[in-house]
Amino acid sequence: LSIPPTPPPSNSPTLLCNISAAERCESFKDRIISTGVTSENDIETSPQSDALDWLCNLDTRVICPDDEFCMLEQRYIMAVVYFATQGNLWTNCAQDSTGGSCDPILDKLQPGYNPNGSRWLGEINECNWFGVRCPTNAQCIQIIDIESINQTGFIPSEISKLTELRYLALENGGIGGSIPDNIDELQKLLFLDIDAQQLTGSIPDAIFDIQKLQTLDLNSNQLTGTLSASIGNLTNLKFFQVDNNKMSGTMPDVFNGLLVLEESTFEDNGFTGVMPPSICGLRSESLTLLQGDCDQCRSA
Repeated sequence: LSIPPTPPPSNSPTLLCNISAAERCESFKDRIISTGVTSENDIETSPQSDALDWLCNLDTRVICPDDEFCMLEQRYIMAVVYFATQGNLWTNCAQDSTGGSCDPILDKLQPGYNPNGSRWLGEINECNWFGVRCPTNAQCIQIIDIESINQTGFIPSEISKLTELRYLALENGGIGGSIPDNIDELQKLLFLDIDAQQLTGSIPDAIFDIQKLQTLDLNSNQLTGTLSASIGNLTNLKFFQVDNNKMSGTMPDVFNGLLVLEESTFEDNGFTGVMPPSICGLRSESLTLLQGDCDQCRSA
């Protein structure tokens, strides 16, 4: 009596986080939507869908659906930022498959200083991607400092969900579109610098609700509209630049409370009228630089 050979065992699907790949990805998607990071509609379109696909299928770092926000959602958000700003076209530290160079920021005076800075979308924790820093022994990003690497595309609203951010600089590139309307979710932000890009639209009032903001640098864009009277809310502001845009109207007379303002530039716009007395009066307080293309202060 012959006994047929026992068939070899079938290959079981690889399990990550003790669930199938499909279940893991669906859990990621549900979690990202339920926490309000991305809407149900947006996650089906690029760049959000690209970021989710990367997190599910290409990311070599093992992330599980029950990981903390600064492990799961944060990594997804940074991938959204990468794809939204055309990361594969960056001239420095694009993902490994692009084959380009990756030089970390070695200047200790730069907020993004990190001699271990590596390529975006790499296996290493995103706290060590180029221009990104987290505080020592912590997971949540506090600094994003990226400039002059051919960033284009747009700034996704998801970036405003990185609520531990203190410093956000995206300088000198071709980023267009508008400033996200939900930027005021970054209530711990001290420094916002998006100059020398191609931003359009008006400055959203939401920016002026970031009470701790000390630097707001938006010069050399294509911004339009008037300067909101809500600028008067930023009583901690030291540095404010909106020169070289396409703004218009008269300057609001609301600068009385900006007693630590040191530099402010408005020139090369379409502002009319005169500098308001409230900002002219700051020259006897802290203001050392005031530039504009409307008439300067009429009295000392």
